Amino acid sequence: MSFLFAMLVTVLAAAPLPALAAPPTLSLSEAVALAQRNHPRVAGMQARLEGVEARGREVRGESLPRVELQAVHVGGLSGAKGAGLGVQGIVSSQLVADDAVGVNVWQRLYDSGELRHRKRALAHQTGVARGEGEVVQREVGLEAVKAFVEVQAQQALLAVYLDLLSDREAFAAQAEGYLKAGLRTGIDASLARVQVARARGLLAAVTGRRDRARASLDRALGMAGSPDGQTGPGSSAAPPRELVPLRLALPALPALEPLARFARTSRPEMVAARRAVEAAQAEIKAVRATRNLQLVGFLSAGAADTARSRADDFEWAGGVALKLPLDVSSVYGERIGQARARLREAEARLRDAEEQVYLELRQARLEVENLRQQQEVDRQELEQAHLALKMSDEQYRAGLGSFLDRLQAENSVVEASSRLRQREFDSLASWVRLQVAGGATVPEAVAGLEPVPK
Repeated sequence: MSFLFAMLVTVLAAAPLPALAAPPTLSLSEAVALAQRNHPRVAGMQARLEGVEARGREVRGESLPRVELQAVHVGGLSGAKGAGLGVQGIVSSQLVADDAVGVNVWQRLYDSGELRHRKRALAHQTGVARGEGEVVQREVGLEAVKAFVEVQAQQALLAVYLDLLSDREAFAAQAEGYLKAGLRTGIDASLARVQVARARGLLAAVTGRRDRARASLDRALGMAGSPDGQTGPGSSAAPPRELVPLRLALPALPALEPLARFARTSRPEMVAARRAVEAAQAEIKAVRATRNLQLVGFLSAGAADTARSRADDFEWAGGVALKLPLDVSSVYGERIGQARARLREAEARLRDAEEQVYLELRQARLEVENLRQQQEVDRQELEQAHLALKMSDEQYRAGLGSFLDRLQAENSVVEASSRLRQREFDSLASWVRLQVAGGATVPEAVAGLEPVPK
């Protein structure tokens, strides 16, 4: 029995253990997709698009045949004096009732283009709504990119301050050793302990900023809790996902004018502005067509039952009617004036969109260029700060330098390293904004920042 038990233990020990599940990760492209799917603003724009499409279906329905069912019951007095009541001196009438039912079918055969232009205007308005929806998708995606990059920037700063805490703890232990050996006074050991406590405070502050950045990322992804305590899609009982690191190396800066030409044709607000102008032009044509001849075909059938002749009378009629609308009021003038005003407004918005697109593109390119120049300065300052710290540390160990000189050099290294890390991630966000300002979608812009799979 003991032999069988030993064999069982040996087999179980030799059996391969199941691999531990890797923690769930979230890449930048996945974060953008989540935001563009879950954010409330996207749902609002989708509802607006559905409303415009419903109006388009309503206008298209006006070109289809119409069927109307009518039922009439009329009650009244015959108008004969002294009838019915039989009381002398009182004017009375006989009570009568008429009933009728009917079916009317009519079809608009020709309307001089009114429906055609209204359909065209609604089609352009649908394009405007889709363009505005793409603008919202872009803004939501950029918010997700900004929040995602900020979380990684705070994580990089957290690593800087973790190294700082480790270095200061090691230096404090060294200062205590110098004190016990009689090589230094107790002042240096006390100052070292103070700097360790300060490094822990800085680390706690950066941790708080990282946590707030994570909360902002959840909000940008549409996964944050609502004020009533309910959580958004995927936020309930979901473990925190580890962010996939981004590539910090960026390609060369593109030229401005080719980007500007592409942006003027492909940016969604430009497409929406042009469709708005075309919609206003079609609306003017539709209003003008309301004064033209209209050709209508009709067919009517019905039965009537009157109180005078208790027999049912069946009648029907059909034919073609030619209608010429006459506007004896100022309704047509007001409608055409409103349509022309909307056209002028749409043309002004188109011009403004062209100027705004070029301005955003130019500013985004200047921002990327400026951040790259600042990174070069930060790298040089960090290199010089490391050399100064190395020299101050050697002088302190040799008894030729003070603790404060070494502390100042160490603080310079931390400040330069923090600036460089922050600007590296700021450059990633500004690069995405530049690509989007040039007409790329947010998923296309972030594709180059994903790590290369091994």
